[in-house]
Amino acid sequence: MIRKLTKALRIPNIKQQITIIFLLCSIIPIGLFGTFAIISARSQMLDQYKTQLETDAIRVNSTLFDVTTTIRISTSNVVNNESYWHLFNQQYSLDSASSYTLVSTYLQTLRSNTAAITSIGLYTNNQSIPENAFVHVSTDNFASEPWFEQLHSDDYSTWIV
Repeated sequence: MIRKLTKALRIPNIKQQITIIFLLCSIIPIGLFGTFAIISARSQMLDQYKTQLETDAIRVNSTLFDVTTTIRISTSNVVNNESYWHLFNQQYSLDSASSYTLVSTYLQTLRSNTAAITSIGLYTNNQSIPENAFVHVSTDNFASEPWFEQLHSDDYSTWIV
């Protein structure tokens, strides 16, 4: 049995020779080139994906920075204005009516000119202030507001003046 096997391997017949030549000349090179092409395409796709991901991250970061800067600069005019502080901290009177009109007009202009702001409002617990589209009076410490239910102390850092 072993002699027949060694004899068959020493002198291959024509069919075996053609099979060996076929494997050496076509299947093995095609397999090697195919493997190289797949690895190369995978590498190029991963590089493209990483580049696109970095570009998208930079774009989102830039957009968020622009929106945050716009909102911070715009709201600083309200937060840092002492007449508005007095308006919300004392009894509403005819003297404070001009401040009330100015802050309402400013918020309307800010909302109209800034596409990133879909809604804006000032919330106060001062019952003497009249309400409008931008000034809201709350008696229950803002718990009834729809946005307040979505806040979680761990997720958001908010400041309520």
